[in-house]
Amino acid sequence: AVWNSPFQSEGSIRTCPVMLNGYVWFGDVRGYFYALDYNDGKTMKPGYPVYLGAAVTSDLSASNTDGDETPDTLYIGTEDGRMHTIDIGP
Repeated sequence: AVWNSPFQSEGSIRTCPVMLNGYVWFGDVRGYFYALDYNDGKTMKPGYPVYLGAAVTSDLSASNTDGDETPDTLYIGTEDGRMHTIDIGP
């Protein structure tokens, strides 16, 4: 299946998006990190986008830190050499 979104970032998207917990997560080269609703592809999760301070060009990594089976944390690297963690829980 192909997923298409009407959303368009103002900066290039060079990350591999991740679909978790009903959202598509990705960053752009302007340093913004997004969470779009998977069902409609245009509604942003409340509190997003988040500005990380530098271009997001690395792939995302997800992990489970609370012991259940659902990933709840994303790890994102940015061009300024920083590693960011974002809680993606409900």
